[in-house]
Amino acid sequence: MPAYNLKRFSNPNSLKAVSIDCLIQFLSPYSDFLAERGLSLDEHQHVQDDFDYVTLVDILMSPDNNTPRQLVDALYYINELSTTQGMDLLLTEAESRQVEIELKNPTPIDVAMRMWIREKEIVEYAHARESMARSRTFVYFRTDMKQSMAREELKMDAVQSLQGDLDDWFVRRQRGRGSRVFVFDKESEVWFLVRHGEAFKREGVLDDGRSSSVFYRPEQYDVLVYNPRLGDLRIHATSKNEVEMYRELFGRHIFGDDRYFPSTAKYTLEPVRKNGDASLVCADIPGIESITLVELEFGSIGFHENTVQWRAADIFDWMRSTGQTIPPRARLFKAVFNVMFSGAKRPRKVCIQLPNIAQFQRDGDGRLVEQWLELRGFIIGFEQETNRYEEHSQLLVAV
Repeated sequence: MPAYNLKRFSNPNSLKAVSIDCLIQFLSPYSDFLAERGLSLDEHQHVQDDFDYVTLVDILMSPDNNTPRQLVDALYYINELSTTQGMDLLLTEAESRQVEIELKNPTPIDVAMRMWIREKEIVEYAHARESMARSRTFVYFRTDMKQSMAREELKMDAVQSLQGDLDDWFVRRQRGRGSRVFVFDKESEVWFLVRHGEAFKREGVLDDGRSSSVFYRPEQYDVLVYNPRLGDLRIHATSKNEVEMYRELFGRHIFGDDRYFPSTAKYTLEPVRKNGDASLVCADIPGIESITLVELEFGSIGFHENTVQWRAADIFDWMRSTGQTIPPRARLFKAVFNVMFSGAKRPRKVCIQLPNIAQFQRDGDGRLVEQWLELRGFIIGFEQETNRYEEHSQLLVAV
């Protein structure tokens, strides 16, 4: 579980946003623990004005070794989804599963707490979906596009056995069991979100005025995205070992082959050298208004090879004004682009690093950027497609 930071439970006014009946129902399983800490639920008779919110806040914000783990987990998820966006996610998921909860002018925290009482799996699922948006750096692996599986061909019934192998791997690396794989269909892609534990952490705390410590296992979310049309799997994880593990285990269980994604080469930066400004054309991609190259890194070939890094507000404009050119034999390593998305107030950076890493500032940027990369020939295997657009691109640049 991540650090115990529950801002919505840190003052009485926040807790008063929950209906008193819902709050009592949520706390009832922990009545013995609360009584030991000085809060008796039986005394308050479900009357909000009489409820001792101050004592409850003190209990929730100063957990000790006797605090029930189930209560800590519940508070964490409820806190994370007690927003308008979280409420929308919960209600949408409940509707899709035909799960009804009693609601009367509810607040977001009220919805989150009631949903936890009614169907906590929906809360966990919605939280997993929300967590996907935080993943922005991906490593790509590819399969033979002629053998790329459609969504309906994936072995989705193997998720349970996949979770078992994931647990075994994480246990061997001292990260514990309890892995969970969530599956989402998102436009033309299949998203897999893996929730697992990290190495234990110990933090110093004050317990009744005395120095003590808490010992807990943080929670981590990793993301894998499969694109059936391109035949690639992109992975967001915290280490190279995890990336390789996911490539192998997802290949084995979901695709039926440990080496289903053998290739690491995804991108090429040759369009930057070959086509110049034309490689940045994006007028044929609704949702992107402009793209500017702001950083280029390459290896200069000579008696001693060295790495050269160019940075400018507009590298192609800087090259024209200074007479610089990209050495014809230089190996291009990395490019950073400023991409202006429709409706955005300012451009957002996109980094492409060979052979197979892409970094976005927002999760949702990936789909549009991939369209542009494919059409302009930055994706290996689709370079031939560039020929169909080069003449059109040159005309757009001229205009």
